[in-house]
Amino acid sequence: MAAKIDNLIRDIKALLPTPISEENVDADVRLIGGDPGEVVALVSEDEVIFSQFALEWDGPHTPVIRPLPIATIQWKNLLKPERQRFFTSLVELIVQRRRKLYRKCQYCKDLTPPEWLHNDQTCQGCAERHLGVVH
Repeated sequence: MAAKIDNLIRDIKALLPTPISEENVDADVRLIGGDPGEVVALVSEDEVIFSQFALEWDGPHTPVIRPLPIATIQWKNLLKPERQRFFTSLVELIVQRRRKLYRKCQYCKDLTPPEWLHNDQTCQGCAERHLGVVH
């Protein structure tokens, strides 16, 4: 069974935006694709949970990843070709959803993910530099 999960993880990694981080969460493997994060795949022996990356702040200096689940797939029931097509579509959908949340900073003009925004028009760095905000 471990070989099947290893192959599944390898196949999912090939679909995710790079760079990809991998970590063990209890008995499961969590893959996060993109920097900043875009897609999260939590792989277990029976299922894969595909989520949109989301981050919340537990205090001013403590980011906590709190993925937004999009789909739970019982991967053992799918043949590899249909699984690949399905997973590819899910990853593309999640990347599009995530990137729609990014905003262009009015000062530096960088496209910024929501967790690094001070408000809808200003990134946290520019809020500190131009508005005197202390984070």
